[in-house]
Amino acid sequence: MKTLIYSAAALSLTSFALANDSDWSAFDLEAEALASSLQDDNTTPSISGFIDTYFNNTGDNLPTPGGAGAPGAAADTQGFTVPNARVRMNGSNTGYGYNVEYDFVGARLLDANVSFMLGDINATMGAFRAPLSASGLRDTEDVFFVNRSIIGNATSARQAGAMLNGVFDGKLNWAVAVQNGVDGTVDEHLISARGTYDFMGDGHGADSTEGSYGGTDDMNGTVGVSFADDGGVMGAGLGGGFFGVDATVSTGQYWVSLEIADFEAGYTGTGSEGAGLNAITGAADQSPMVLAGGWMLTPDEWELGLRYTDTDNGAADTTMIDIAANHYNNGHDVKWTIQFTQIDSDPGGPDGSAISAGVTVSF
Repeated sequence: MKTLIYSAAALSLTSFALANDSDWSAFDLEAEALASSLQDDNTTPSISGFIDTYFNNTGDNLPTPGGAGAPGAAADTQGFTVPNARVRMNGSNTGYGYNVEYDFVGARLLDANVSFMLGDINATMGAFRAPLSASGLRDTEDVFFVNRSIIGNATSARQAGAMLNGVFDGKLNWAVAVQNGVDGTVDEHLISARGTYDFMGDGHGADSTEGSYGGTDDMNGTVGVSFADDGGVMGAGLGGGFFGVDATVSTGQYWVSLEIADFEAGYTGTGSEGAGLNAITGAADQSPMVLAGGWMLTPDEWELGLRYTDTDNGAADTTMIDIAANHYNNGHDVKWTIQFTQIDSDPGGPDGSAISAGVTVSF
């Protein structure tokens, strides 16, 4: 699997060299909004958020889709859940932006950061997501499936730190961050970096939204490369590295994405969205692969998606297939989702199926 990852990385870096972005993550979108909002000395805080609620039916040796849990935690369960009830507040004051996000379900503070411009570069200090996978950087309500990919879940946790990000020539986006890491405020840090390149069209924000909703008639494509290294884990004698490659091609009619990553044995990036069916298993040097795609059946109304995951989790050899359909009442702000998940493993691993159906409403 590592050979595949390094080959994919080489191809991606070749694309960087041959071509010269605007499908960046939430970071690029936030930078643009920040540059505009900071023209005002003081803006009224903007309040937003979302709630999602699902009916779940899980069978055999599976956790609840979209929620916390580990394989084997429950068997043949069904019931209603509220995975998220979140409120965000952001604005600016005399050239400094602020962003706060609180999750009422988990009773936890997620984002809490300030941003300011250093010339053409956006600087962020506080708690934020490390600039790693495309799936991990998307807001929860903007993912197509009930939950993030296995890679996105493992890279979506917030930590305190500082980050610089920007865009070069409108096509190449970059971000570099230093955060506390596994040892907290001791002397070692988690260092991460990400670069994306829009090799076709304007990228259609592939890092910020998953699916074809809001896409154009033209084809858009983005490739990203990310890495992270946690010095605290390295100091403990374990490999604490992460390396990932992802790519997305989309139009307003269809989309296809590929994520490949390598998690060294000591990587502890547990996602902040709850483990659910997409938990990293903890197998040493795990190298998962996620292939997904979708088709807009009715323009901006009904969309069908399929996701295949090879977890590369050692002897269990677990694979997952997710089939989901979204009905958009108002894009990702108001949508109904139904998803069927099938998990297969060798003896000793999780096996079975799950169904989840529910609604997301943003405000």
